[in-house]
Amino acid sequence: MRKARQHALEARLARGTLVTLSVLAAACDRALPTADELDRMTAATVTAAAGKSALIDTSNVIYYVNDVATAKDAANAIVPDSIVSVSVTRIANAAGEIRITTRK
Repeated sequence: MRKARQHALEARLARGTLVTLSVLAAACDRALPTADELDRMTAATVTAAAGKSALIDTSNVIYYVNDVATAKDAANAIVPDSIVSVSVTRIANAAGEIRITTRK
């Protein structure tokens, strides 16, 4: 009985490891943006990329520009040359926050 229990535990562990490795392989398969794509990145392209990767629900995003809550249209109007950094965070219920820091 002990051997059967140990065998079942090992089989379950092996299946769990295979699932974990599959998820990891799929995550690593995602293409990172090129330097050119990063240079042209805007709030709209960040939102689209986060939605495509299922990181956030793009219909429920809160935008912040320099730590001030901002309307989507205002965030999308920021030209790429003035963006210093962009941060995407998943919050409750797959809603998202996109925080943009601009040159001051």
